[in-house]
Amino acid sequence: SGRDGMPGDQGMIFIFDKAGSHGITTQGMRFNLDIIWVRNKQIVDIVENAKPSLALEQKVYYPVSDADTVIELNAGAVERLNLNQGDRLSW
Repeated sequence: SGRDGMPGDQGMIFIFDKAGSHGITTQGMRFNLDIIWVRNKQIVDIVENAKPSLALEQKVYYPVSDADTVIELNAGAVERLNLNQGDRLSW
């Protein structure tokens, strides 16, 4: 948050100690994001083009299934990379 943008070849990754319904908010963001929830390196849910939340009540995005990792990319990356629920990732 607080940044005006993010390089197109970068993202943010959040790794949790255990899987859960980890909610993500766009509070303080200044650009749209694609949010990807992952469990055991498999995509369990995706939200595309999440807009910055400027309201007092912040929108929180939750996955449809428990996840142990969340990846945030610039909006449009999911489509550009052809990512889909069920895809396996490696890192």
